[in-house]
Amino acid sequence: MILTGLVVTAPYFEKWKGMALGLTACGSGAMNTIIPKIMRYLFDTFDFSGALLLYSKVGFPTTQLVNHSITQSINHSINL
Repeated sequence: MILTGLVVTAPYFEKWKGMALGLTACGSGAMNTIIPKIMRYLFDTFDFSGALLLYSKVGFPTTQLVNHSITQSINHSINL
């Protein structure tokens, strides 16, 4: 998971690449700590399928939003 974030983040930064990769690695580590606690709460509150449905309803749109903003940034830099 961390490697994917580093590979995706690296091409978008030239001057502050080290800082961007460091923040990406820290964020990935923090999420690996937080997500299990969130999922445990969802499993305790809802049943298994309800917890996964709720988690996907939050995670998938967030992923699409980030993907859309990155795509727009790439298209803007290509059109310059």
